[in-house]
Amino acid sequence: MSPQEDKENFTVSTFRRMSELVRQSSPYIGAVYVQMGAIVLLGGIGYMMDRWRDSFPFYFVIGIGVGIIVGLYELAKLMLYKK
Repeated sequence: MSPQEDKENFTVSTFRRMSELVRQSSPYIGAVYVQMGAIVLLGGIGYMMDRWRDSFPFYFVIGIGVGIIVGLYELAKLMLYKK
């Protein structure tokens, strides 16, 4: 085998391995996006309620807290009940 073929084989095997690792980690990447979305969405709802009721940061903090709990629940569900 020539050095050029060795280099091509190494490159191909490296990309295959990387793609396999990304495929395996995709559920965890999705869980992180769910957590981030829950925090932003529920924090935003809390912020809007605070503006409406003029009670900043009461509902905002509650929204952030519930968002964190929801996100961690989704992550725990993925990790504990993985098939």
